[in-house]
Amino acid sequence: MKSVILNVRISQKLRDKLTDDSTQKEISLSDNAREILSLYFEEQNRNKIDNQTLHGINFYTSIEFIYLISWMFEKIRSPKHFGTKNELEEIKKIVLKAIANEFFPSDLKEEFEKVFVDIQRYINEFDSPNNQFKFCELCTNDVFDYEILKDFIRNKAFENKIYL
Repeated sequence: MKSVILNVRISQKLRDKLTDDSTQKEISLSDNAREILSLYFEEQNRNKIDNQTLHGINFYTSIEFIYLISWMFEKIRSPKHFGTKNELEEIKKIVLKAIANEFFPSDLKEEFEKVFVDIQRYINEFDSPNNQFKFCELCTNDVFDYEILKDFIRNKAFENKIYL
């Protein structure tokens, strides 16, 4: 690969540090600057991959996601919330992560949007005595399609298995 010249202005203090570091490593100032820049960008790339793993591709195996779907299935039995508004706000954040996750298929994201809207409605009507979640009721227009979620989980569970 052809190399190019890059002129950069830096403070005298930073140049002194770079010179000292280069002397210690017994390499030229240019080689040291190239090494530092290369290591910096390698680290940035590693952080990007780690971030995708934590918040993207493997979100569906995270504790947060498992908590969310457990909570959602529990709402089928008991559509009321017996906790605080803050707990609902935390669940809403997890739902937003699911909606924003590029790994989920669009039909599943649409289902999570129903949950999000219903949580927001529930929070707004928090003190109403008969308030309950509607996303889990079978006779409503905005019912969550649990079959889409089950299919996604089922497909992910068997995705990496080897059949002999």
